[in-house]
Amino acid sequence: MDAVTPTVGAPAPSAPKPKKEVIVFPERLRVADESVNRFVSHAMETCASGDYDAFRLIWSATQEPMPRREYDEGWQAVQEIRVLTLEKVKLAAEDAGSSEPTTVYALYVNVKLDPEHPAAQQEPERNVIAMIVREHDNWMLARAPRAMRHWIKKRLSSRIGG
Repeated sequence: MDAVTPTVGAPAPSAPKPKKEVIVFPERLRVADESVNRFVSHAMETCASGDYDAFRLIWSATQEPMPRREYDEGWQAVQEIRVLTLEKVKLAAEDAGSSEPTTVYALYVNVKLDPEHPAAQQEPERNVIAMIVREHDNWMLARAPRAMRHWIKKRLSSRIGG
C-alpha cells in the first residue's frame, strides 16, 4: 500500500502559520542604489537570525562587532526591526580614516524586543544607528561616529516634528 490513509477521527493537518515579518523596511526609505537596499535587508535579517558567525561576516573589518554574549542575549528577544531612515552621507576624510571624503550610508533602526524576555527587561525598545561602508566592493555594517549619530537623530526628529 503506497498511500497513507488517515486515521478516522484524527485531526486534519493544519496549515503552517505564516511567519511574522520581523524586518520592516518601507519602500519610501529605500535609496537609489539597489545594492544598498539589498544589503540593508540582508543585514537586518542576519542581525535577527541568531547566527553570530553570519553577523560577524557583515561587520566591517576595521571594527570589532558586539561580543557574542551580548548578541546571543539580544537576538532571541527581537520581535521587530524597523528601518526609520537610511541616508547617503559624505564622511569627512578624518572620520573615514582616509585621505579623502567617503560616501557611506547612515542607518537608523528601531528594535522592539519581547517585553517578557530577560534581555528586554530594562529596555524593551531600542534605537540603533549604524553606518554602512564599502569595503573591497562589499557593503558592511560599522559603528556610526558620534557626530553622525547626533546628526541623524536631529534630522529624523525634525522630520517627525519632535
